[in-house]
Amino acid sequence: MALRPLQAKGLVAEGKAKSLVSQAGSAGGEMASILRIAYKVRITADYMPEEKVIFEPATFRLATHTEAEAKQWLLRIDRAKGILLNVAKEVGLV
Repeated sequence: MALRPLQAKGLVAEGKAKSLVSQAGSAGGEMASILRIAYKVRITADYMPEEKVIFEPATFRLATHTEAEAKQWLLRIDRAKGILLNVAKEVGLV
C-alpha cells in the first residue's frame, strides 16, 4: 500500500489508509473510463468520415454518444478530480 510510510509514523490509521487508496483508485478509474470514451469519439470524428453526426431536435450524436453524455463528462471528471485532491490533501501531498 502506498501509504505505509504514513502508517508507520502513526499519521494515518490502517482503515483510513485503505479508504483513501480505495477512493483514489475509484476516482482514477472513473477518469480513465471517461478519457477512453472521449478518445474513441475523437478518433471516430477525425478518422471515420463514414460515421455521420446525427442532428436531432435540440441535440446531436456521433456513433452511440450523445451531446448530453459528453456534457456529463466534465461534471464526472470534476467530481473525480475533487476526490483525488481531497485524498492528496489528507496525505499531505497538496
